[in-house]
Amino acid sequence: MKLARQTRVMFLLLLLLASLASWTHAGTQPITIEAVWTFPDSIGEDHSGLWLAGLDEQGRHTPAFAWYPVTTGWWPTWQMVLASETELLPIENTNAVSVPGWPDAVGLNLGTHLPAAGHVYRPLLSYDPEIGSVSVSLIDETAGETVYAHTFRAPKIEVDLQAASGYLGPTEADITISDIKQSPYYVPAGTYWRINPNAVDDGILSFVAANPQDELYLHVAVPDPAPRGSYRLVFRNGEFIQELAAVSQQSRGLPISLAGLPLGVGQLTLEYVEQGVVTLAQSRTFTVGRADVEIAKSVVNRDDELLLNTLILHRAPVYSELDISVEATIVELVWDTEIRNYVETPYSQKIIPVAMDFVLDTVDQMVELPIHVPLPEKPGMYRISYAPVIEPKINVSAAKQVNWQMFNTYKKPEPVQPGEPYTIAVLPDTQYMVANYPYILTRLMQWLMENAAEYNIELVLQVGDVTNNNTPGQWVVAQDNYTQLNGVLPYVLAIGNHDMSPGQGGQVAHRFQSLIKDYFPPESFSGLQGNFPEERLDNTYHTFHIAGTDYLVISLEFTPPDEVLEWANQVVAAHPDHTVIVVTHFYLAKDGTRAPQGRTSHYPLAEDMSTTMNDGAMIWYDFVRHHPNIVYVFGGHTYSPAIPWNIGYGLEGNMVFEFLVDFQSEDWGGNGYFALFEITPDNKLNVSAYSPFLGTYKNDRDKHGYTSSYTVDMSTGRVWNHEEAVVH
Repeated sequence: MKLARQTRVMFLLLLLLASLASWTHAGTQPITIEAVWTFPDSIGEDHSGLWLAGLDEQGRHTPAFAWYPVTTGWWPTWQMVLASETELLPIENTNAVSVPGWPDAVGLNLGTHLPAAGHVYRPLLSYDPEIGSVSVSLIDETAGETVYAHTFRAPKIEVDLQAASGYLGPTEADITISDIKQSPYYVPAGTYWRINPNAVDDGILSFVAANPQDELYLHVAVPDPAPRGSYRLVFRNGEFIQELAAVSQQSRGLPISLAGLPLGVGQLTLEYVEQGVVTLAQSRTFTVGRADVEIAKSVVNRDDELLLNTLILHRAPVYSELDISVEATIVELVWDTEIRNYVETPYSQKIIPVAMDFVLDTVDQMVELPIHVPLPEKPGMYRISYAPVIEPKINVSAAKQVNWQMFNTYKKPEPVQPGEPYTIAVLPDTQYMVANYPYILTRLMQWLMENAAEYNIELVLQVGDVTNNNTPGQWVVAQDNYTQLNGVLPYVLAIGNHDMSPGQGGQVAHRFQSLIKDYFPPESFSGLQGNFPEERLDNTYHTFHIAGTDYLVISLEFTPPDEVLEWANQVVAAHPDHTVIVVTHFYLAKDGTRAPQGRTSHYPLAEDMSTTMNDGAMIWYDFVRHHPNIVYVFGGHTYSPAIPWNIGYGLEGNMVFEFLVDFQSEDWGGNGYFALFEITPDNKLNVSAYSPFLGTYKNDRDKHGYTSSYTVDMSTGRVWNHEEAVVH
C-alpha cells in the first residue's frame, strides 16, 4: 500500500510536469490572485466547498485552488486540491482527484485540513509563465498559521486570467467571500527560512531570541523553479529598521550580525522583492537580547522580617545596561474548617528591584543577585512566586525556577524556663500524608508553630516513614513541609523502611538508598551534632537545652545494623549528663511489647548478607538497657488507634518509657493526628493526640486496653487513663 501511494504521487507530479506542453501563451506577465474566506461560528454538514481561481475568457478555472468537505475514514475533513478545467492537469486515470461541481476538472491532491469555526483564511494562487511556476498557499489569519504552501513547475498559458472566487455548488452556509484581488506580481509561496547558530546543519528549529554577540546564520529554502527576484532579511523595532542580509538564491549558512540592534522585541521579516515590489513578507517575532535566569528557594530571615532569595543571571547580553527586577506574588494560605483545606487568598503583588543599570562584562559571566522581599506582617502560611522582569524586555528563560514556594511568618517562641512544663510533639508515620494529602501535613506544621508558645512546644520528633516510596517527588513534599519549622521549632527525623526502598512500597532490600540527605542537608537540623555513616543522615544525634535540661536525641534507621548500635552506644556514653531520647522506626509492637528479634525477617533486606538487622528486642538488649540516662524511646511502623506504651528497667534500675505512635491506617493517611508529650515540673508525663485537620483530640482505646490520652508518673511508673482514671 505504501509503495502504491508513493507511485501515485509520483505519477501525479509527472503528469503535472507533462502539462507544460498543454498550456498556451498569454504573455510573460505574472499574476497573483487572493481572497478572504471568513467562516461562521459553527460549521455544519450543509457547507459546500470554496474555490479561488484565475478564469480565462470562457470562464474556465485555470488554474484553481479548491477546498471542500469530504467524509472519509472515521471523521469528516476538508480536501485541498490544485485543479484545472483547461488541461492544466491532464489526469486520465482513476487516481485523479475529482472536484465536486466541476465535471471537466482534474485535480492534484494537496492534503486535507479542517477549517476552524470563526476563523479567517486567505487563499493565494500565483503564476509566473516566465519561469514556469505556480504557487499555492492557504493562511489561517486568525491563528497566524500557514495551513499549506507549495510551488509547482507549470507550463505557459496564452490567455488572460481574471481573479475570481466562489462556492462549489449551492450552499446555505454563512461563509463570506471578500477582498478578491489580483496583482501583476509573483509570490513564491513555499519559501521556508530559519535562523540558528549552525552554519552547516540548519535543523528544524528557528531561534526566536539571541544576544547581539551571538553568531547566527540564515537558512533560506527557495522553491523550485527559482523565482526571478531576490530575498532580504529585515529587522524592525519601532522606528528602527535595518537590513541584515540579502539573498539572491537558495542559501544555507549565511552569517548575520545582530550587532548594533536595539535590545527588545522586534520583527524579523524575510521579504521577496521583484521589480522593486515586495510580494512576499514572512514575519516572525524576534527578541534581541536573551538571558537565562534561575531563582533559588527562599529563606525566611525572621529577625529582619525578610524573605531572602537569589536571582542567578547568565548568558545575558554584554555591555548593555539592564534594569532587573522580579514580580513577587504572595498568596496567603487560609485554613477553612468547613472544607478542611486551604484557600489561597491574594495578599500582595510587588515589583522588587534587584539591580539597576546592570552590565555583564563577558559572555560567560554568571552573577548572583540578592532578592529581598518584606515578610507579610500577619503571622501565617503563605506561598510566593517570582517572575523575572528585565528592561529592555529581553527574552528570559527561567531555568530551575521555584514556583509557588511555601513559607511562613511565625516567630520562634521564647524558651521555656526551668520549672515550667514543656511539650515534645511526636509525629507518626507521615507517608500517606506526603503521598496523597500534603495539605494535611501543612496544616499539622502550621498548628505546631501557631501553638508553640501556648503549649510550650520545645521539640518535634518524627518516627520514620517520612515518605511512602522514597521518590524525589515525595521528598520534595516532605521538604516543603518539614522545613517550615526551620527557625521556629527544632525537629528530628528518623528514616523508616519506606524511606529506604526506592519506589518499592517499603520492601527495603538494601541500606544506603534513602534520599533524605538530598532534600534535608545537615543544616536543616538545628541541633545536629553527628551522623553515621559520616556521609549520610540515616542515623543522627542531636543536642538541645530545654527548660534547664540537656537533651540528647539519637535517631536510628529501620532495623539498625550491629555497627549502628555500637555507634549509638558510643554516642550516649559520651553524653552521660544528657537526658537521652531514642527515636527509631520499629520498636514496640501494637500490644506494647518490644518487637521480637526476627519480626522483620520477611523483608528482602534480610537476604543482604552485607548487613544485620536488629528489631525492638535487640535494640533494647544491645543498646537501650545499658544506659541509665536513656529515658524515652519513640517508634512507629505499626498502626494503633491508641498510643501503646511500655516501661522497661535498665541495668541500673532506671525506668525507660517506650511509646508507639502511628495512626497511618486511619482515613486521610491518619486523620492528621500526632502525639503531644507534656513533661511537668512534678515529673508527670501527660500524653495526648490531636488533629489540627479535624480540630479534635483523639479519644480511642485499642483491643489491648491502651488509650490515646493518659498520664505517666515518671517517678513511680503509674499510668492512668484520662477518661477513666484507671491505673495500669
